Amino acid sequence: MKKCKICNKELTGYKTKFCGNTCYLNHKSESAKKLIVLSHRDRSPKECSICKTEFYPIRADHSTCSKPCSSISSKLKQTERRVNNRKFKKVRPFEFAKTDPFLDSKYVPEIILKTTAEFNSSSTTKDEVLAYLKSGGKIQQFPDEVVKKTSDVNIPFEYTDEELYGISEDSEQPALEQVYGNQH
Repeated sequence: MKKCKICNKELTGYKTKFCGNTCYLNHKSESAKKLIVLSHRDRSPKECSICKTEFYPIRADHSTCSKPCSSISSKLKQTERRVNNRKFKKVRPFEFAKTDPFLDSKYVPEIILKTTAEFNSSSTTKDEVLAYLKSGGKIQQFPDEVVKKTSDVNIPFEYTDEELYGISEDSEQPALEQVYGNQH
């Protein structure tokens, strides 16, 4: 008769190595512990990239000591990849204008550095700004109005009868209100 490798009970039925699930799981955990001990001999201890504790890596590419540290590390790597793969870089206003050869120079607003300032009566930072200017600082003066890239187009908010239907007040045809009445 065959006996269980763990508890030495006699095996019944089709069982060939273990008497039950508990003996099988015990054997499996012991063999896993042996493999971990063997792998520790091959690799020197490393420092976890997240929590900075020392651990023995199972594989050469391990950089974290546990699953929680591994999930934190993977989230950080994922956000870094997203930032690096952005289609459009973050730009400050008007920064592109100086480097774009196709943009006409008359549309680039001129930013003037001034040593004087004008204040509203409700300004709360007047004393700080004046102290900054007295110490030799300069402040930026932006253009009063945004420079337009297209010419002004006079589009009325309401369309006239002439624009919509080709009928004007001066024409011989009566206005629409006279024909249909004011139906409001």
